[in-house]
Amino acid sequence: LFLKHSGKKFVSSSNKTIKFLKHFNIKPKNIIDLGACWGEFSLFLSKNFSDSNIFSIEGSEKNYDVLNINLNHNPDLSKKIKTFNLIISDKDGYEEISDSTSTMNTLKSVINKEEIRYKTIKSNKLETFIMKHNIDVDFIKIDIEGSELKLLPDLKNNFTKSIQIELINYNTIETNLDFLEQISSYYDFYDPKGWTLLNIRNLKQIVKETLKVKPTIDIFMIKKSFVKKS
Repeated sequence: LFLKHSGKKFVSSSNKTIKFLKHFNIKPKNIIDLGACWGEFSLFLSKNFSDSNIFSIEGSEKNYDVLNINLNHNPDLSKKIKTFNLIISDKDGYEEISDSTSTMNTLKSVINKEEIRYKTIKSNKLETFIMKHNIDVDFIKIDIEGSELKLLPDLKNNFTKSIQIELINYNTIETNLDFLEQISSYYDFYDPKGWTLLNIRNLKQIVKETLKVKPTIDIFMIKKSFVKKS
């Protein structure tokens, strides 16, 4: 339900994610799909990594309902997917989020507009969620519409071996570049065009040029202490 390219052969945007994990021989036992929306990434990751436990987290209640409908339509793929109507942010408590059947729901703390109806949802820090569920995270996909920068302290704690994170122009280019600078001591960055290693200067230039013409860019990272095999 609510998948893109209706009426055409469906090409999932998760394909690049799958190529990333396979290129570096990352065989994820535990995956967090943060900003799971309607379940596209969770289902395709489950199909390609059938031994993985997948924790699908979605803040919007309406999207969360569609997520579970889609999983119910795919019982063979969804048997190892657990869903959570939860916001991952910089605090344990509650956050307000726009709530529509959309890929673009945002936190009120990121975009505050009078015409948007927000809903209060429980929130956890990433660290809290991981410790509560006792997860050794191999991969996390982060697509949370501008609130990804709130995860900076937890990402520095190296709770996961590999990350795909979407940066969006809801935050300024300068703020996004500063975010990357701050985590560059903990993660190596890779260019998805050929999976070559990027230094922070080259990465910043790519991000800067991309966000001037496009609203988002995906960043692929591997923890520096993680031994990789390509």
